[in-house]
Amino acid sequence: MEKKYAIAANLRNFMSQVGRQSLYHYYLWHFKGKEPPLKLFILSHMRSGSSLLTHILNTNPEVLGFGETFTQYSSEKDFYQLMAEVHFTLRQFRVSETYLLDKILHDRIHGHGLINNSDILKSDKTFVIFLIREPESSLASMLKLMQNLNQEKALDYYTGRLLSLENYAKLIDKKERCFLLTYDQLCHQTESVLKRLQEFLNVQHAFSEQYQILRTTGRKYVGDPSSKIQAGKIMKNNKNADISILPNVIEKATKAFNQCYASLSDYCLMIDSE
Repeated sequence: MEKKYAIAANLRNFMSQVGRQSLYHYYLWHFKGKEPPLKLFILSHMRSGSSLLTHILNTNPEVLGFGETFTQYSSEKDFYQLMAEVHFTLRQFRVSETYLLDKILHDRIHGHGLINNSDILKSDKTFVIFLIREPESSLASMLKLMQNLNQEKALDYYTGRLLSLENYAKLIDKKERCFLLTYDQLCHQTESVLKRLQEFLNVQHAFSEQYQILRTTGRKYVGDPSSKIQAGKIMKNNKNADISILPNVIEKATKAFNQCYASLSDYCLMIDSE
């Protein structure tokens, strides 16, 4: 009897996967000939508040996305895959958004680069929000989430990713298409941030700090798996994870953060810029 139940369960899972793949390929076929909307990238690092920012951006009907898609961008054709992935995941068939959103927190995944063609970032149809978070909270949050990660590896990732963000901004070299934001600003200067984001993206609808829970909210490998993201609003009292970071690690990370912030400030619009 148990064997029968196991076979039936496996069959249901198989049929579910077949159905999912069929529906996804239908979305891919449906969007193949359509011009993708403007592209909006959140370029950031892990534990930066990127899931929170994604949800806030999604409070505006002119923006559509759900988190990391791990799409590998080599040409404009890859945006058809992104469009299909986003619409399929959120079960939206009609393209009504102005911006199609993806967030990228890594240079490479499983040995494959995620932005493999600089022309994608240079395109006038691509807009970027650079989001960074100060080192102590970032590193402590990484270590709490990934318990197999040590402080040196976390530092290597953090400093390396900040350097990559600097290089991306220099490559784009168009201030009107780049916006610099810190996690602290997002949480504690929220009203100013939301107003400036609306101006930066030139959208009619305002952004809100109250957001809707998505189908993907809290899903592992898509965004923040912690319970905090389920609050449906910005949590103002953000406590650091109870993890002590070594002084030499903090020193190196702080130097990288300050360098990145200073460099991005030269290439990006900010909440206090004209």
